[in-house]
Amino acid sequence: ALMYVYMGHMKFEHTQPYENWFWKKNRIDLVKGYVRTVDHQNKKLVLQDGNTIDYDKLIIATGSKPNKFGWPGQDLPGVQGLYSKQDLDQLEANAPDNKTCKRAVIVGGGLIGLMTARGLSETGASVTVLERNHLGQESSWAGGGILSPLYPWKYPAPVNTLASWSQPRYQELAHQLQNSTGIDVEWINSGLLILDMDEAEAAMEWVNETGSNVSLVTAHEIRSIEPAVEPDPTGGIWMPDVAQVRNPIFIKALIEDLKQRGVRLATDSEVTHLLTKRGHIEGVRTEYTEIMAKNVIIACGAWSARLLKELGQELPIVPVRGQMILYRAKPGQLKRIILKEGHYAIPRRDGRVLVGS
Repeated sequence: ALMYVYMGHMKFEHTQPYENWFWKKNRIDLVKGYVRTVDHQNKKLVLQDGNTIDYDKLIIATGSKPNKFGWPGQDLPGVQGLYSKQDLDQLEANAPDNKTCKRAVIVGGGLIGLMTARGLSETGASVTVLERNHLGQESSWAGGGILSPLYPWKYPAPVNTLASWSQPRYQELAHQLQNSTGIDVEWINSGLLILDMDEAEAAMEWVNETGSNVSLVTAHEIRSIEPAVEPDPTGGIWMPDVAQVRNPIFIKALIEDLKQRGVRLATDSEVTHLLTKRGHIEGVRTEYTEIMAKNVIIACGAWSARLLKELGQELPIVPVRGQMILYRAKPGQLKRIILKEGHYAIPRRDGRVLVGS
C-alpha cells in the first residue's frame, strides 16, 4: 500500500482505517512521537523529545521493521525498508516526487499521446499512458501519414505554423526510432501534387504570405513529376517538401521506443473521471483504479470533449468518418502523393497505394 502511495496510485488517506475527524469525536488522542523507553514499574512511556505518557493498559502494535543481514552498503543513505509512514516519508526525501520523479498521466494512446509521453520521458518524468482500447489503433492507425495539412491555405495560421515546425524534424525522429528499435518507419519525401487548379489563386496568396515552397506546374511538368497520372491540361500545384511516414509502422516503433524508456503503457484502461480538488486536477479514475498525478494530459482525440466537460469546458470535438482502400501495386509505379477534389493516393515503399478521402 505504501508503494502504491509513492507511485501515485493511492493517497495516504486511503491506507488509514478512519477519517481524521473520527479520533477527536471519540475522545482518542493521537500523539506523533517515538517511544524511547517503557517504564513498566511506573506505567509510563518516555518519548524521544522527553515528554511522558502514563498508562493503565499498554498495547504494543508497532508492526514490522526491515531485517538487515550485514550486507555491504546496507546503512548507506537511500537504502531503506518500506514498512511505516516514516519509511514513506524517508522514501519521498530520498527520491522526492516533485523534483526528481515528476509524474504525468496521459489520457489517450494515439500518436499525439505517445509522442507526448516520449517528450516527457526525455525530461526524466515518470509517465503513464492510459488507452481505452489498444495503442494507436484508431485514427492514428487509419490516417494516411501525410506530414502536411491537405490544402494548407484553408487552415488557420497556427496549424500551419505547427506543421512547418514539425515537418523538418520528422526525418530526424525517424532516424532516432530506427536506431533505438531497429524499425524503419518509412519516412519518404514524396512531395504532394495537387490536381485542383481552382485552388491555384488561394494557394499563391498563401505562398506570398508564408514564403512556402509551392509552385504552379504545367501539364508537361506534371508528366515529368509523376508519369503515372493523367495530367490536368490546366496544370497543377506542386509541393515538393511534403513527406510521409507509414503510420502503422510508426506507431509500432514508437511503442517499442517507449517501452525501452520505461514508460508505463496501460491498454483497456478507459478514464471515466478526472479527480479534482479546489480547482486543481489531482489524477484520474478508471473503471478499476485511481491514479494520482499533478500533470494530466488529455489526448484522447474525438473523445476529449467528454472528459473536459467535467471542467466546465464545452469543446466542439466530434468523430469524423473517412474511407480508405489499399491497393497492391508494383514498387515505384506511383512515386508522388496525389490529391484531387479531396481524394488522395499515397504510394508506399513496397508498392502498396493507399487511396482515401
